[in-house]
Amino acid sequence: NAKAVTDVNTVFPFQRLRELVGEGVIGELASPAFTFMGRIFMRTRLQKEMAPALLERLRALAVDAALLVPV
Repeated sequence: NAKAVTDVNTVFPFQRLRELVGEGVIGELASPAFTFMGRIFMRTRLQKEMAPALLERLRALAVDAALLVPV
């Protein structure tokens, strides 16, 4: 993705999110951030293993919302 090379925020908008924190629009960002890179060929594994594991980690971090960015 050529746009991602020039503006990382098109793939992972952390700078825009930090601006929203600074403006008081959102409270804070959770750390760490999670990503799924590349094409995922095994949709069943994503649904039955990866997504539930991610959800468990987000709950442990007491995250209120998640931003999903398709590329």
